Amino acid sequence: MAVYVNEAGVLAPVLFLATQIALVVMPFFPSGFTCLAGVLLFGPVWGFVYNYIGVTIGSSINFLLGRYYGAPFVKSLTRRLYDKYIGKVENSKRYPLFFTIAILSPGFPDDILCMITGLSSISLKRFLLIILTCKPLQIAIYSLFWYGIFK
Repeated sequence: MAVYVNEAGVLAPVLFLATQIALVVMPFFPSGFTCLAGVLLFGPVWGFVYNYIGVTIGSSINFLLGRYYGAPFVKSLTRRLYDKYIGKVENSKRYPLFFTIAILSPGFPDDILCMITGLSSISLKRFLLIILTCKPLQIAIYSLFWYGIFK
């Protein structure tokens, strides 16, 4: 990925953002790991910024995919995680708190949870508020963790 992005020159940030968004929307690879690429390619500050922008856009797309295409679509991507978390959505009074805690905490399958949240009664506005306020902490933790290990 580093060679691919570095060959883009001044367009490297745009290429990285597009890659980060795609990897969040295709939830086969945890976005916490892709934060490693951001900090190694751009350093801890710009890596954090590009990771935050890419993950936020990708998470929003996932929410909208879940909202637009519904449960059959989300279930077709990852039945195991769907089955594990759909019960939380059905308890709609507690789901916003659960989702907020999940976004704040490293280790949850956020990409799929964003799709599942699209199935909930949470509005797009509330979803964005949670993502915009809670995701920076999680991305900072991932970014600093990876930067500390590999630098």
